[in-house]
Amino acid sequence: LIPYNSPYRPPDLSHRDFAAFLRWESLNFFDRYYLQPDPQSGFDPLFYRTTFYPSPQFHRIAIGMWAHSRMSAMCCPRGSSKTTLLKKDTLLCGITRPGYLQEYATSTNDNAENVGNDLRLAAYENPRIFDDFAPESEFGGSIKPKRGEGFAGAQNFQLNNLSSIRCTSCESRSRGKRPHIFRLDDPEYDAKASTDTSQLRQNLLN
Repeated sequence: LIPYNSPYRPPDLSHRDFAAFLRWESLNFFDRYYLQPDPQSGFDPLFYRTTFYPSPQFHRIAIGMWAHSRMSAMCCPRGSSKTTLLKKDTLLCGITRPGYLQEYATSTNDNAENVGNDLRLAAYENPRIFDDFAPESEFGGSIKPKRGEGFAGAQNFQLNNLSSIRCTSCESRSRGKRPHIFRLDDPEYDAKASTDTSQLRQNLLN
């Protein structure tokens, strides 16, 4: 949402830190205007199913890592809204990057379906996103593809700008086109799982 060549640039920031700054400020604006409820206007996109809480400080560190690192990993405590952060960034990238392919893997197929439903609802049914982005040439007047012109399933859906989001479990194989980004969210060890850790690692490498 904020171009890299923006005339506003805080002093004494390197190119690396400036990229992280822009990524963070863009996500903050996207969150505040498009995802958080606004009681004064009656706007509530239902992205936050419970009470909204401000982002903890480590979210900014995570966004900085994503802005200038090809690969990154973080270990975070429970209840720190790490899944919420991932969903916000996934949605922002899907809306603002035409043709951007994303894969989002979590611990189980049920969790993947829940994440996919949340992201699809936020992309397809958010009136502010529709009003601001649908008129752009990449979308051609609609965020959601018409029937027969794109896929719109709970775990694999496309936007009219040709970006797509596929949600899967970490035990599944990644098939089809190679995504631009692969997000692995909170994989959990399960002794009953049919696939052992070495095989999961091999699946990710293939």
